[in-house]
Amino acid sequence: MIIYLDSDFKCHTKNDGTFMPVETDFFNGKCDEYIEGFRYVPEGMTWMRDDGMKFNGFFAMPVMDVTALKQIQQMYEGQSDMREALSILGVTE
Repeated sequence: MIIYLDSDFKCHTKNDGTFMPVETDFFNGKCDEYIEGFRYVPEGMTWMRDDGMKFNGFFAMPVMDVTALKQIQQMYEGQSDMREALSILGVTE
């Protein structure tokens, strides 16, 4: 999948025209809100935190509360499961 990184390596699922596209399997199966709660530093690149500490890629870390991100992903997966069950029953939206 392709994600987009801003100048601070924060993830986006849509490009505003200034973001860097990056192909990764790291977020496969994750919803947009989950993905956008992360910072992702690709292999061969370096992100420097405000205090000067450097993080070399590959590196991924949440920029939001990880518990909230897990809940967002669980809700997304539950909705997907419900749509699949309805589809099996022949119910359409």
